[in-house]
Amino acid sequence: MRLQTYLEVEKISIAGFARACGVGRRTMHRIVLGVCLPRRALMMRIYELTHGAVTPNDFYELPELAQEAA
Repeated sequence: MRLQTYLEVEKISIAGFARACGVGRRTMHRIVLGVCLPRRALMMRIYELTHGAVTPNDFYELPELAQEAA
């Protein structure tokens, strides 16, 4: 699941999630929009905070390949 979708479904603000991750709102906003990728440690923190709903693979645009493999 994309991070933006997770935040919308769970009704979590970008600013609030950024605080929980220990990064700035602007940084998290850029990650949510896909402008930049989070570093490995932050990816793992996002994975933990979302209880596995957002995985590191979700930050890469590979939906067609994932569907074909299934």
